[in-house]
Amino acid sequence: MEIDTTRLKWEDWVALASSLVLLGGSFLPWYSVGDVGQVSGWDATKLSIFLMVSGVVGALVFLGTALGIDFSEEYAIALVTCGVASVAVVVVRIFVRQTGIYPIYGIYISLTAAIAFLASGVGKLKRAGLILLGAH
Repeated sequence: MEIDTTRLKWEDWVALASSLVLLGGSFLPWYSVGDVGQVSGWDATKLSIFLMVSGVVGALVFLGTALGIDFSEEYAIALVTCGVASVAVVVVRIFVRQTGIYPIYGIYISLTAAIAFLASGVGKLKRAGLILLGAH
């Protein structure tokens, strides 16, 4: 088994890139807390473990695809499932907040990465023929 990048499609590259951002995004500042300072996503909620799991899943899907391990339907379902969980965690943290705590750039970077991650899963589902988007 050797890595062959010709097997990789756009959704695999998006999954990898968004995985890396999700892994790092948990440690970026998500909130500004008045005069006290900033709070990272990891410190704000332990639900950010979903972002970490999604990051690992995305990297493994990328590696599995590059190695030619063909489980495209399972990979797609894993990406969509983790993507939905990641988007839900970040959206909940944006809208459920306390007085004096304001979201800052880290949470929006994580949200963008979670949406991209979900999009990569939907793209993989479409490529596997499990959904028909844009079909006429």
